[in-house]
Formats: sequence, C-alpha cells, structure tokens
Amino acid sequence: MSDSRTELDERLVAALKTEPRATVLSLAETTGFPRAVVATRLKELQESGDVRVVGATHPMLSGARLIAAVSIAVTGPVMPVIEFLKTIEEAVYVSTVSGPFEIVMELRVADQDELLQVLEEVRAAPEINRIETLTYGRVIKGYLSQNELAEISLDVKDRQLIGALGEDGRKSWQELADIVSLSPSAVRTRVNRLLESNAMRIVVMERGGRYGRVISTTAFLTLNADGDAILAKISEDDAVEFAITAFGKCDAVLVIRSRSQASLFEALERIRSMPEVTKVETRTQLQQFKEVFSRIL
Repeated sequence: MSDSRTELDERLVAALKTEPRATVLSLAETTGFPRAVVATRLKELQESGDVRVVGATHPMLSGARLIAAVSIAVTGPVMPVIEFLKTIEEAVYVSTVSGPFEIVMELRVADQDELLQVLEEVRAAPEINRIETLTYGRVIKGYLSQNELAEISLDVKDRQLIGALGEDGRKSWQELADIVSLSPSAVRTRVNRLLESNAMRIVVMERGGRYGRVISTTAFLTLNADGDAILAKISEDDAVEFAITAFGKCDAVLVIRSRSQASLFEALERIRSMPEVTKVETRTQLQQFKEVFSRIL
C-alpha cells in the first residue's frame, strides 16, 4: 500500500473515531484529502470489512450483567463447531485463535445460572473436548460503554434503530427514517436520546485485510497491584483497543491492534516493562465469524 494511501487511511480512521457519523464533507475537511477520494476510500474500507462503524449497546440494556470469554478446544475440523456457536444467541463474538485452543467465544448473559446453562449446551457438542471460562469485570477501555446507563424506556422503534445502527452506524437519517417509518428529524431526536443516555455508542472497529493487515492479539495479564489503576495507564497506549479486569486464570485482558509483528512486539514490550505486570500470555486472533454489539433482549 502506498504511503499516501496509508496516510489517508490513518487520517480517515482517526477522524471517524472522533466523529463516527461525520459527513463525507466533514471527513474531507478533517483529513485534508479531496471529498471524492475520501468517499471512495471510505466505501472501500467499509465494504471490505476493514473498517466497521457500528452501534454498540450498553451491557445493562439487555440485562446482560455478566460477560464471559470461553476458550474452546476442538477435535477435528473447526468450521462445524463455528457454525454451531454462531447460532447461540448469547454469543456476541466468535473467532478462531492460535494457541492451545482453536476458538474463543464471548458471551453476554444475565447471571451465573444462565452462563452455566449456555456452557452445558456448548459442552454437549461432541466435537468440543475442553473449554476454559474467564469472567470479565470492569471495562476500562473498549466498545462496551463504561459510563452509567441513564434510566430510559425503549419502544419498538427505538429497538429497530438500535438494530439498524448495530449493522451500520453510519446509516443516514433518511435510511433510518425509512426503516422505522418516521421523519429524519424524529429519528435524529431518538438516536440522540439513545446516545445521551449511554444506551448506545457509535464505535469504529479496524479489522484489517485487503487494504492493510491489522494483527489482533489478546493478552492475558497477571498483575501484582490494583487492576483498575494499571489498566487505566495501559489504556493510554494507542495500540490497546480493549482493556478489562477479569476473574479466573488472569487479572486483566487486553486486545492489541498492530499493523506489523514489529509494532506488536513493541507494544507488548511496553506492557511487560511495567513493574505491576508480572506475566503476559498472548493469543493471536485468526478469523472472526461473529461480532454483535447491539444485542438487546
């Protein structure tokens, strides 16, 4: 990829992260590239899946107070298991990974009882020979809202808007209006209400691929000090996309995005150099098959 293309992508993604629903004209002014160039490039990035702009709902909105990561070891081909896991409603994320497990899945559930029920369903699959469960704690950085959810009641049209923005957070006001049979101004009011209450956030996700590979690595940290304070410091690193406290085999989980093995190594070295971090175990995400951030009950 040429230097100018790389520079455009970096500026465009940065501008989107600042204002995910910015108009193409506004993005052109922010990036300094011509409007037509920005429009074409943005369409390419979205259609390829390299960049996604989506609506992510607050976990409390669905009553899903518990988030767990489940590592799955498989006997035989992985794809049949992937197809099975994708059908599990509580599964919001399914990906193949490197390491001792072939698959990782994230679940959003109401409580421990529901978690145990889903895990029993997973264990019952004959191709699955072992699972390991890690429960998430407080989100320090990531797509899931870290802010308090304001009291809000949702009707059918609100839920339709959440679903539509969960697929594409840059749908125009007119496109959204057509979905819910309201005027664009009424839709804007409803969406702003959802955003102001923290019921939903519009987030930007880089996934790499044809237009510039992004290496996605999960890091499991063992700490010797307060997790919140250490993760807040680690989260200042631009390479860290997701940081959360955890209960189980480790004290915290990070997702690190990098464009090269060298930059990934440098990011891990910065984390390892912190005296509060006593152990770092990594696992590379290979291919994602399900990613849903707008699930509500």
